[in-house]
Amino acid sequence: MRKIPFILLSSWLMMAGVNFSLENYSLFYNFEYKSNPYYDGRTFFGDWIQGYFSIKINSAVKAEAGALLWRFYGGDRRILPYLAVVFSPSREFSFRFGNLRKFHGLHRALYFDALYYERPAERGFQLSYKRKTLQGEVWINWEREMKKLVQENFDVGLKLRLESGGVFASFQYHYVHFGGEYMEHHVGPQDDMAFMGRAGVKLPTPLGTVNLSAARFLSYYIPDRWKPSRFTGRGTEALLSLSGKYGEVFLSRWWGRNFYHQDGDPLYRGNNLTWLGYRKEVFLKGFNLAFTLASGWVDGVWVPYQKIEIRWEKTF
Repeated sequence: MRKIPFILLSSWLMMAGVNFSLENYSLFYNFEYKSNPYYDGRTFFGDWIQGYFSIKINSAVKAEAGALLWRFYGGDRRILPYLAVVFSPSREFSFRFGNLRKFHGLHRALYFDALYYERPAERGFQLSYKRKTLQGEVWINWEREMKKLVQENFDVGLKLRLESGGVFASFQYHYVHFGGEYMEHHVGPQDDMAFMGRAGVKLPTPLGTVNLSAARFLSYYIPDRWKPSRFTGRGTEALLSLSGKYGEVFLSRWWGRNFYHQDGDPLYRGNNLTWLGYRKEVFLKGFNLAFTLASGWVDGVWVPYQKIEIRWEKTF
């Protein structure tokens, strides 16, 4: 008998187009980085979870409202509001305003994947398009508004991928801006951007799928528009991987020259960077588990890392 009011309430909410969703991301990340000039080693892990009600406005528009809980084990914690409006006129296309969908999958040189956890929320605009041969995403994440003695801060991302017949090409772009010309201090607007273009092939073999690609990177950094300094950099990467039933083995080689991007993995500022690693992902309905074990060498210094990610989601 006690369950009847709950069942009736749930039925009414479903008929009214209201659902409740929980999404969780748990991470363990361990950097044993020593004796290199680019990034100090650290270990951190914790949880990021958001719960929200999804309210159907009409056939193409829905509103999402809830809260986000973020915590480091033994460290900081936050509770933030979660609000978004989503326009989806078709299965391929969606426009989001408010809280964004994170984990964009940018290359580490453009966006250090540890930042997805260190920055608990992204808010702004997001456009997504997904088909079998073409996928794209563009977003603006507004981090901070301008105040009397504080510069505004936002970043912009773009990701495109085209694949057909085992041949693929991709383009990625990330831009970070600290701005506000009318500030009562002596720091001018700052612009920092990085580009990546990649082309490659996928080859089926008895052991799994071989992925072979090459990428070109460019960076452009203006630390202060009121001063004449401009810094440009470049990089090239070759990537070889073999993915199959038991996971993925990958080997990459980076050659850089003055490459710099403040949101990128600092190790890509090196002239030479090699990664050798293993990844395994387990996909179940609503639950993903991913494990990465990698060893790197930046300018001759060993820089290994280990990462465990757990993601799950449930809609009621």
